[in-house]
Amino acid sequence: MNAAIVLIDAARTDGAIAVAFGPDSVTVIVITTDGRLKRVGLRSGSVEELASGLDVTGGISWSSDDRLLFGDVTRLLWMPASGGKPAPIVEIAQGMSGLSL
Repeated sequence: MNAAIVLIDAARTDGAIAVAFGPDSVTVIVITTDGRLKRVGLRSGSVEELASGLDVTGGISWSSDDRLLFGDVTRLLWMPASGGKPAPIVEIAQGMSGLSL
């Protein structure tokens, strides 16, 4: 098996705390420490900001149906990989201390 590591200087992604590969394997989503969600083209080096003001805890996942899944302290959220407003999937009600599935 041949493998290669490609390093790309993706400007404006400083402070990345979580990264997920897209279904095409040539695009990644980056969450930064200042709460920005960015899509980065690995071949082109392009950077597009999809959302800001996020308080993401944990990581992020990019599903095969082009949805981004991530969470904050009390919610599991999704949004289209093309951008938009995050919408809750699951939310912990006020006064609850956790979630069991």
